[in-house]
Amino acid sequence: MTNFDNLKWIDGDFLTTENLVDMIYENEGSFTQGEQSMSFDVDGKDVTVNYEVYVEGTIDEEVADYWTPSSCDVELTYLDVTINEVYIDGDLVNLDNKDLSKIELLLKNQL
Repeated sequence: MTNFDNLKWIDGDFLTTENLVDMIYENEGSFTQGEQSMSFDVDGKDVTVNYEVYVEGTIDEEVADYWTPSSCDVELTYLDVTINEVYIDGDLVNLDNKDLSKIELLLKNQL
């Protein structure tokens, strides 16, 4: 059994918080992005997690006038991660809800 309390982030192909904020603006407040992945090491085993992320945010734009330049502020207000697949050393595994919750929390912290 793998102890998911000891997960150490290695690498990934995912949108960072900065990218998420940009996408909130481009998608007028919310979007879902699939095909995200992160890799971790746990006790010498390679753990790869494929997931999708759903994001909501607020956009506050102020139009410029003669004296004041325009401004735009985007705030991320909601983030949800849905884990699609977990691989340990290349093998697809099914995990219980407790382990999935630990991985989900780590994914959110890496974003």
